[in-house]
Amino acid sequence: MQKGWLSLIAVLAVITTAAAEEWSGTIAGELNLAVAKNNRRETPLVFDPDRLHIEDRYTVLTPVVGFDASKERLRMTGQARGRVQRGDFADTAGGWDELYAEYRLTEDVFLFAGRRNVTFGQAESSYVLDVFIDPLEIDRSKNIDRRRREVEGEVMVGFEMFLTPEVSMAGYHLPRQDKYFGGEHDQRSLFNVTWLLPWQADVELLLLDDERRGMGLAYSQTVGDALLLYAEGIRRETRDRGRIATGPAGVNQSAPDNQNVSQITLGGNYVFTNELVMTAEYYRNMNGYSDTEWDVINEIITTGNQGLASNHPAIRARERGNLLRLNEALRHYSLRQNYGFLRLSHAEPFALPLAAEISAFHNLDDHSNRLSARFEKAWGNSLTGLYATASHGNGEFSLRSPKQAVMMYWSLTF
Repeated sequence: MQKGWLSLIAVLAVITTAAAEEWSGTIAGELNLAVAKNNRRETPLVFDPDRLHIEDRYTVLTPVVGFDASKERLRMTGQARGRVQRGDFADTAGGWDELYAEYRLTEDVFLFAGRRNVTFGQAESSYVLDVFIDPLEIDRSKNIDRRRREVEGEVMVGFEMFLTPEVSMAGYHLPRQDKYFGGEHDQRSLFNVTWLLPWQADVELLLLDDERRGMGLAYSQTVGDALLLYAEGIRRETRDRGRIATGPAGVNQSAPDNQNVSQITLGGNYVFTNELVMTAEYYRNMNGYSDTEWDVINEIITTGNQGLASNHPAIRARERGNLLRLNEALRHYSLRQNYGFLRLSHAEPFALPLAAEISAFHNLDDHSNRLSARFEKAWGNSLTGLYATASHGNGEFSLRSPKQAVMMYWSLTF
């Protein structure tokens, strides 16, 4: 455990112990068990599933325990999550998604410190405004209630203030993680303002100060009783990835281009009279690779796979290394620039006693896609679910592995 974490826990422990007899609050938890089967077939990019830790089948047990306690002006909140996985690759891990203290300075001003999981915006396909979270850390095999909640937050200090019942503002400062808390990023700060408008709309403004400074804006509008429209965007300094090329040393990635780039999501949510819910979004990601850059990547993959079939050990070793470096360079949630997303869900489709949803994430540049389906049945405090996903086409999603996956899961709330 890092020195900074020990200091943080010590501070929180002192605060808690000082008034332990006067605390009141709640504690709750979940026990989640999942059994999954993946298709680990090699793709043009994934030639060695074992080396890349792509599992054929596995079982994972995930206990989650959260608490909320308060005493006068002080409130403490935490959520701990563990993971015990068995399968092709065994893994055991645990830690805090959240652990922070909040102090009510006045009726409208709150101060906080600790690890928090902070979210902004409401888009489902892209999370463009969630600047504190790596989208690759979000497990999309989980249902929509769990996937964003079960993510490890960041250590921060800050404030929240209600200027009026309709206007609030907040500030967040994240210290340099590699110096204090064992992370990888430099210090970051975010200022956020939210307006609730009288015509059933709200606006959210984000000002971000970090190594890629930027500004984000979100607008959502309720139309009648069934329709919600929203738009979210963020503009950052420099791209989040460099250009990929080949040279004498093999595959390499240049420094990110020094230009402003934007990510935008336009979406809507509509509830039909039969209670079917449809969510549709368009996602524009200017960080993604252009057609020209994608041609270079495809050429590297083609050359690499030809080299792997060579009779010369030196050529096989060289192209193996190139493909492994390319895999590492392509560790981004979305690789291209234009996407469409559609999700249909119903609490009891065709009067069946289970919830169901289907979704599609479609690459509009190369026409590959990933289709997913989920079915869930609640039994009192427990839930049983089935999730399946598969990719199609000859573009970005055909490079991802596994190409198909099926998961059964059980959840018990206590």
